Amino acid sequence: GDIDMSTANDCMQKGLKILAGGNVIPSGDILLSPDTQNQIQELMSTFWSDLYMSPEDAQAKYAKIISTAD
Repeated sequence: GDIDMSTANDCMQKGLKILAGGNVIPSGDILLSPDTQNQIQELMSTFWSDLYMSPEDAQAKYAKIISTAD
């Protein structure tokens, strides 16, 4: 490759090893439909703006979105 591994720190070396394994999804967006992505974005926006939504509620809603994703 084009990386001088003598200058790579431990974190970079570990990351490169993970990527070299070939079993990494570059982005969850690859697996999620635009509708599901929008639902997640709406949930995150609501979570950060609604003082009454608990982290547990947000996690439960996120799990529901993922479990019913198309």
